[in-house]
Amino acid sequence: MLSNSEIARYSRQILLLGKNSQIKLKNSRALVLGAGGIGSALLPYLVSSGIGYIRLVDPDVVEESNLSRQILYNAEHIGALKGAVAAEYLTSLNPQTEVDWISGRFSNENYNSYVDSMDIILEGTDDIQCKFLVSDISIKKNIPAIIGSIGNVQGHVFPIAAKTGHACYRCLFEAPPVNEVIPTCATEGILSPLPGIIGSMMAYLAVDLLSGNNFLKKIYLMEKGGWRTISLSQNPHCKCCL
Repeated sequence: MLSNSEIARYSRQILLLGKNSQIKLKNSRALVLGAGGIGSALLPYLVSSGIGYIRLVDPDVVEESNLSRQILYNAEHIGALKGAVAAEYLTSLNPQTEVDWISGRFSNENYNSYVDSMDIILEGTDDIQCKFLVSDISIKKNIPAIIGSIGNVQGHVFPIAAKTGHACYRCLFEAPPVNEVIPTCATEGILSPLPGIIGSMMAYLAVDLLSGNNFLKKIYLMEKGGWRTISLSQNPHCKCCL
């Protein structure tokens, strides 16, 4: 059920989705990995949309170089733990959402406790290994996931439905690079609004899924010319999801 306060808060979204879908969002549980540039847009929109529970995993502290694109933080937060600042802000943004912050790194050794009871995994870290791990866990545990990745002026959003016929991350990228230096914001630079665009799209797709719709078989690419999509189906030679 929705309280009168919830009906008022989500009234514009309810006009579009209906009360039953809003109740689905209220009962949904999302695992979010990363409270950096992508997370700064992703997290507020998840909370504002009425997701009932968010488990946030991020061990990092705020640095001055973060402030141009990680809009959850300001100069007063430099040196503070990102997860603690983010959880406090998100709770004030919408007290009806429970935010549980974990100061740790998501890994192959601890993921079981993190993904337990989750309805979706949202990955927005700068760790390429984590993206492949999330994809593998999504398939293994049958939990939908969305992976967000950014370069300096481009990015992609990769939904993983964990269903037959839908691609996983390895269907397209096969495996993480070996003995290759991965470009980062610190080495290549970045256009400040880009992580927010990727995070917002991830939130849009997550809310659409959790309210009752399905992922399309697409990868979403953000480039200098704007958005484009590429249709993707399961790779018949994938060693992970077949």
